[in-house]
Amino acid sequence: MRKIEFITLHTAGAAHKLKPVHQSGKVIFDYHKSKGWNDIGYNAYVEENGSISQYARPEDIAPAAVEDWNDRILAICVSGHGDLEAWNPRQMAAVIRWCVQRCQKYGLTSSRVIGHHEADEHGAPQVFKTCPGKLVDLATIRLEVARALGERESGALAALLQRLDERTTPMQPGELHDLANDIRRALAA
Repeated sequence: MRKIEFITLHTAGAAHKLKPVHQSGKVIFDYHKSKGWNDIGYNAYVEENGSISQYARPEDIAPAAVEDWNDRILAICVSGHGDLEAWNPRQMAAVIRWCVQRCQKYGLTSSRVIGHHEADEHGAPQVFKTCPGKLVDLATIRLEVARALGERESGALAALLQRLDERTTPMQPGELHDLANDIRRALAA
């Protein structure tokens, strides 16, 4: 069995005239096959409605998702384009649920759930992508995975601190209030 060290999050990145396009797992599967691949490149694919597609690589087979690093990861991809729209609540819930199950199965912590663009910070070759996208809230995903795994505040707070570090614009009052509530929940966990 492969030693899984990380779960990488991806977005299909499909768009037309700067509007996100939601494609089914079957469409992605067919596209990858047309490139000469044996299978879809991901171990899971989340549809627009939040369902997990039947089109996925088995977990014992490395994905084709992060160059020169696939042997140590599981990869989950979400329909849409993360630079043009955030994942919808059903997609977020499906990703979190899938990640929690895999973290439990492979003995991973929430800090091992990373965006494709973060892989080079953990030893992968340099990544020149924003994948899963600038509008995908990775900190919230890690926080929810940490809470579901029952991790102490260190993992949850680390995710929140990362969210603050990633800020490029001043926080609006509502965002600050939401962050304060997230911190309170993390401390109460």
